[in-house]
Amino acid sequence: MKLNNFLLLSITFLFSNLSISAQNISDIEIIFKKASHQNPWLVKEPIRKITPGIRIDKNSFFTISLPNEKPLFAELERNNHSNGRLKVDRYDSSIGFIKLTSDEVFSLPIVKINTKTAAKICNYKSYDYINFSFSNVPIKAYRTNTYTDKAHFIIKNGYLCGFQIQNSIIPTFYIEKFLHDKNHFEVPHPGFHFVSSLTSSELEFYFPKTKKGILVSEVFPGVGPAFQLFPGDAIYAINGKSLHNFSQTEMGDKALDLILNPGTKLNSIGSKISLDLYRNGKSMNVTYNLKKYSEKEFLVPETHPADTPLYYISGGLLFTELTGSYLKEFGENYRKNSEKKLLYLSESYFSKVHPHRERIVILSRVLPDQKNLGYQEFQDLIVQKVNGENIFNLKDLKKRILSNNSEYVSIEFSGGKIIIIRSDIIAEIDRNILNNYKLKYLDNLGL
Repeated sequence: MKLNNFLLLSITFLFSNLSISAQNISDIEIIFKKASHQNPWLVKEPIRKITPGIRIDKNSFFTISLPNEKPLFAELERNNHSNGRLKVDRYDSSIGFIKLTSDEVFSLPIVKINTKTAAKICNYKSYDYINFSFSNVPIKAYRTNTYTDKAHFIIKNGYLCGFQIQNSIIPTFYIEKFLHDKNHFEVPHPGFHFVSSLTSSELEFYFPKTKKGILVSEVFPGVGPAFQLFPGDAIYAINGKSLHNFSQTEMGDKALDLILNPGTKLNSIGSKISLDLYRNGKSMNVTYNLKKYSEKEFLVPETHPADTPLYYISGGLLFTELTGSYLKEFGENYRKNSEKKLLYLSESYFSKVHPHRERIVILSRVLPDQKNLGYQEFQDLIVQKVNGENIFNLKDLKKRILSNNSEYVSIEFSGGKIIIIRSDIIAEIDRNILNNYKLKYLDNLGL
């Protein structure tokens, strides 16, 4: 009888704990600003993404959503009332973390976030670094034997243990750092990609017999030590710590530990990293400071770094800069439907720089007018030159056209195509375009 009572009490306690955890979590709908890369003066219908969230203090909530977007506000979903409005207090565009606040006090229980307590009660051990779909940086995630189809927060005794996605758990210390760091902590990017699973012949080629390590495969301009570190560099020590004693299976994770998470705390943006490496058999050292992930210096970024994609209209010619998002607006079959040369450049030059260009400027299409008839089939063409001068970026294109003192403007495109248009006609067409398309401005370059 006493054993039965004990079992009943244990089962009751277990289910009460589970129900408390479920009550701590609520769906939050994040509303993102959505701009059109092919019609950049238009603001499209906003993106709405529903994601689980937790209440972290009296008026604040935390959730994880999309990176590289522009969250406008959020709504806390409630069954018996209208949704509660939440304001965006902090957002990490690299990792999709969002802190939200509200003027209203909700009844959702508060989840306590404390890394030291979580380490004692959550008991996660094995880990690896993962690039999740919501993150542009590798995140240290613990492995679990349980699997979930729907991402959710793990809460134990009222404390946050982490955020589970499939069989990976993002630990509390990332979230605590993001929420409580006075300097508005953002997760830094290592600055480069590397290969750690090397064959014996590769190890013999890149390293002396007494050394082993990781092989650099890609360096991110504007993020990592571009022009100091190169693909093929063989790194054997990080911040003075040798990689030689690590097995090949753990080498990659241990290398990222030394860069991003040495000791017991996360490195922050600005932390100094020292790499000892071999280049063509010669030992050397490279130092750099960790930075936030950014595509600002990429020749072809995934999205444009400005709030809305840049555009410039001149003579009805709509110019913009090539991004991955521009091509993806052709739909799910964008690889088939988009211009193949633009697709090739987007995939080949993502995360790379060009010696003579900052961006690839393209003629998206021609807005019809009586004065530019005959050019309507010109679309998705790369701008090569204006009046014989190479073009550096979209702002440079505008300056070249506006500073033109000759009777005609000549624009050369990929494929040998040329548009030659009289300067006085351009001004006339521009007035018509503003009126016919109900536009306020012909560009958003701020020049």
